[in-house]
Amino acid sequence: MARSLRCLAALLLVAPSLPAQTFDLTGIWKTNTAIEIYRIRQIENRLYWVVDGTPQRGYVNVFVGLISGTTVTGYWVDMPGSPRLQNRPATLVLRIESNDRFVKVSESGFLYNGSVWTRVSGAVTPPPPSVPR
Repeated sequence: MARSLRCLAALLLVAPSLPAQTFDLTGIWKTNTAIEIYRIRQIENRLYWVVDGTPQRGYVNVFVGLISGTTVTGYWVDMPGSPRLQNRPATLVLRIESNDRFVKVSESGFLYNGSVWTRVSGAVTPPPPSVPR
């Protein structure tokens, strides 16, 4: 699996830029099962995310994938701070339904808790936290 992750990383670095996708997924997102905030960045046909759920005693992970049509195929890995650290990356295949929603089609390696992602904001920074009075 480590070799697969290195191959995908190398592919992302040397993959030719494709014409702009019809989707713009950059923004702040949440899943149907978690309260963590996903920071998602799309650059041409590449998709990246980081999610840090440690304030909610959740997981921290990163994802890197390639967009082809309406399909995203990539790898994710838990990071230090997560309740567990797996010794290998896991895969996700996602289907883009719109600029504001994508869904999990399949996974391998480990179960990924979320299955439906929805956009919270198109902004690159999250909304300010509410301040208790």
